[in-house]
Amino acid sequence: MKIFLLIVISSLFFSCSRYKNTNSEEPVASVFEKNLYLAELNEVIPKNSSMKDSVEFVKNYVDNWIIKQLLLQKAELNLNDEQKDLSKLLDDYRTTLLVYKYEQQLINQKMDTIVSDDEINTYYEEHAGEFKLRNNIVKIIYVKVPVSAYDAFNIRKWYRSPNEENINSIEDYCYQNASKFIIDDSWHYFNSIFNEVPVKITNPNHYLRTHKLIEVRDSLYQYFINIKKYKLVNDTPPLVYVKNDIKNIILNKRKHHFINELENNVYEDALNQKRITINY
Repeated sequence: MKIFLLIVISSLFFSCSRYKNTNSEEPVASVFEKNLYLAELNEVIPKNSSMKDSVEFVKNYVDNWIIKQLLLQKAELNLNDEQKDLSKLLDDYRTTLLVYKYEQQLINQKMDTIVSDDEINTYYEEHAGEFKLRNNIVKIIYVKVPVSAYDAFNIRKWYRSPNEENINSIEDYCYQNASKFIIDDSWHYFNSIFNEVPVKITNPNHYLRTHKLIEVRDSLYQYFINIKKYKLVNDTPPLVYVKNDIKNIILNKRKHHFINELENNVYEDALNQKRITINY
């Protein structure tokens, strides 16, 4: 089987004709009266795939094709004519698909997709309680310096009282000596910070509630951490964590309103032009 697949793939890779004419081909696989030809495989094999990947793809495709044909034969034999009549189902599917494509085209052409920061802020203020944090987050001062760092003891004084002067002193010192530091006012995932700090934390929620100033060291580094603020799992997240979610919610609401208006306008227009007859 594998050798056969290699021959098939090689034919596809190196043939100049690319097997456009199925009438002169030997089928790759046959089930009852149905045939699968090389030309059909040529159309579905991913472009630029390697020989190995193509062999695997063709094997799976042929196997799936055979199973579908076998099940189709079973269906033809075991379903009655009414069950096999798919005309209404196909018509409904076509109608739904065409309407969807038309609506999407109008949405892309005419719907305003710009969501302002004011809209996002307003939505957040009105619905903040509907959002929940999935991870613990912290605002911190974090300094990681080698144990050999010069005058590292000064950080102890600065990070405990993070006024503007001390923050500037930390920044100046860290640019020259620190391996890593965080002094901005951004939120950070608790795990992303403490995964590299040599402390054992079995209960993060309790740890955050009971620790503010942390100093630890290992054989290579000293760590100075001031947890200025924290939020726990299921707390209301800061706006920055849900900004994209809110934007998508606003756009979805706008899209729903746009489609409702479109449907109402089409209906009213057809009524006015007497193109609708309702008999009930």
